[in-house]
Amino acid sequence: MPGVLYSEKDLHINILKCDLLIGATPDRLPPTVDLCSPNPCQNRAICRSHRDSYSCFCVPGFQGSHCQIDVNECISQPCKNGATCVDRVGTFSCLCSPGFTGATCEVQIDECQSQPCLSGGSCHDYAGGFACTCLPGFQGHQYCEIPLPPCHSQPCFNSAICENDQGNYTCKCWPGKTQDTTFKEQMRDEKCKERRICPKSSNYVTMAP
Repeated sequence: MPGVLYSEKDLHINILKCDLLIGATPDRLPPTVDLCSPNPCQNRAICRSHRDSYSCFCVPGFQGSHCQIDVNECISQPCKNGATCVDRVGTFSCLCSPGFTGATCEVQIDECQSQPCLSGGSCHDYAGGFACTCLPGFQGHQYCEIPLPPCHSQPCFNSAICENDQGNYTCKCWPGKTQDTTFKEQMRDEKCKERRICPKSSNYVTMAP
């Protein structure tokens, strides 16, 4: 007699009928085992139970068969321009070096945008700072904020003494020096220097002998 093939559903029904015949009831049947209870997956992962196994679906930032491994997002070195990468759960952050900004410190800050140089000085930006080039007559540790005294440029000739006077200057010539030449002549005529002539100007006075 040829064999009869039964489906899994038919076998389950026949087994259930057999159990009922010998006094078993549906509430006394062996319960189905839930492999996801309690949840074997870690770090808030989702567990999916199969017939005889389970799978873990990890949240971003974790990996592994049970999502037990914290992914280090700093391994790829995402931060730029010498920034320090800080690994976080599922993400990272960058601690930028001075002079840089942005999510990955990719933007160089223009320190000259605020026009920090004073007194008409020119600003030159570089990574992490700036430098000011001062106009003649000004100085400063950084901003060209200090006006130089008029005598700083040494405007007097022939060993005359320069004295600052409220934003102006006075050249005091030595006795015996004539004042019969102009300031421009004094600048271009070396013979005048040899004769020790003091220029004729409102800035010049002759000291008493």
